[in-house]
Amino acid sequence: MKKEQSNYVTKHPLLWRGLGRLRLRRLLLLRLCALTIIASLASCDIENSHNGDLDGLWLLTNVDTLSTSSRTEVTEQSITWAFQGHLLEMRTLDDNRFDFICKFEHRGDSLFLGQPYISEQGHNDIPVEEVTDTLRHIGLQHLQERYAILTLNSHRMVLRSKELSLNFQKY
Repeated sequence: MKKEQSNYVTKHPLLWRGLGRLRLRRLLLLRLCALTIIASLASCDIENSHNGDLDGLWLLTNVDTLSTSSRTEVTEQSITWAFQGHLLEMRTLDDNRFDFICKFEHRGDSLFLGQPYISEQGHNDIPVEEVTDTLRHIGLQHLQERYAILTLNSHRMVLRSKELSLNFQKY
């Protein structure tokens, strides 16, 4: 028996240093747990947005009406569009506060907006049934809108629909 023990100790240097079998088991268990955690974290599917420069908070600065060639400065009205994942939140931060959300799709040089909803901040959002002056004010002329992306970089975005050209700067 003593011969088997000494042979076991020489094969396992941690035991040879006096850690003992119990400590060796704890150490092996700890390593196994650490490897399991690392493997599970590495296998997690992290959702990445593939929107590039589009993601983030944008301030609407100017609205150009194409039919009349007129420009309206709207920076002071604090109209923001916030893109993240596949959701767009449109809101004003002034006294006439409103908040809309919709799904969007960014394909090449086009931006497609789905039906807007009045955001109830965690409650049931209310689908918008018709285009209102409030929606027109933030650049939506139709319940489903397509914009051509004329400019998009890390600090500036210009979107053009059939009726409007919207100029944004990134917050």
